[in-house]
Amino acid sequence: MYTILSSASTHCPAVATLLYPESAKRVQAELDEVVGRNRMPTFADQAHLPYFTAWIKEVERRWPLVPAAV
Repeated sequence: MYTILSSASTHCPAVATLLYPESAKRVQAELDEVVGRNRMPTFADQAHLPYFTAWIKEVERRWPLVPAAV
């Protein structure tokens, strides 16, 4: 079960990146500006990443990992 969810959680952002490359570029630019390329973002960075946070929420809304009827 964990492998399926793990695979789906990485698959959905990849699909969003392919379908909306201009949005993915904006997300990457925001991440580079706030976090840089030398470390991973943390929860402390979330307040400074509004577009990234909105993008993740939209990906989760468009492609939920668990069906709503469960």
